Amino acid sequence: MNFRVIKFVREVIINRNFPYYIFAVILFVALKLLYTQSTNDDLLFILTPTDSLVSIITGTYSVYQPEAGFVHEQLNIIVGKSCAGFNFMLLSFITLSFVTIRRPEKSIYKALIIPVTLIFAYIFTIFTNTCRIVVSIHVQSLADTIYTARPHELLHEATGIAINLGFLVLLFYLSEKIIQKRKYNEKPA
Repeated sequence: MNFRVIKFVREVIINRNFPYYIFAVILFVALKLLYTQSTNDDLLFILTPTDSLVSIITGTYSVYQPEAGFVHEQLNIIVGKSCAGFNFMLLSFITLSFVTIRRPEKSIYKALIIPVTLIFAYIFTIFTNTCRIVVSIHVQSLADTIYTARPHELLHEATGIAINLGFLVLLFYLSEKIIQKRKYNEKPA
């Protein structure tokens, strides 16, 4: 093995943040496993607020069908498990956790970071997911007027990837900037 890799692994294991990183990863994996077994009913905590915002923004209404999700007949879309944004929430959570755990000195604050970042990731996901769905609706509508072949699936996926990646990068960038600014503004003891 490369000496730098061994040194890095040793520093990570000795690092006082290591137990918090491990706990965040275990929580991430556990939630991911639960998601694989979930249904639309299990995901109502994230689907309902997202669908409500989509309904408000688009001026449409939906009907919930447990096997499909929230069906918007006027828009010809379904807000269900596949577009719940749960995986995005997990990525946001793990990103925020890893960025922020290293910051506080006291263990109690480090421990509080994990539930706080999970709550923030949930809220951020609802916002991001709503943006993704609304933009996707408009992109599909635009594509319908330009293309007759209707490349809906590919266009839908590309829009989702671009928006989710953009928001995830923005989340990382802003959290790093906020932490650096707070660190710079602290007064030495």
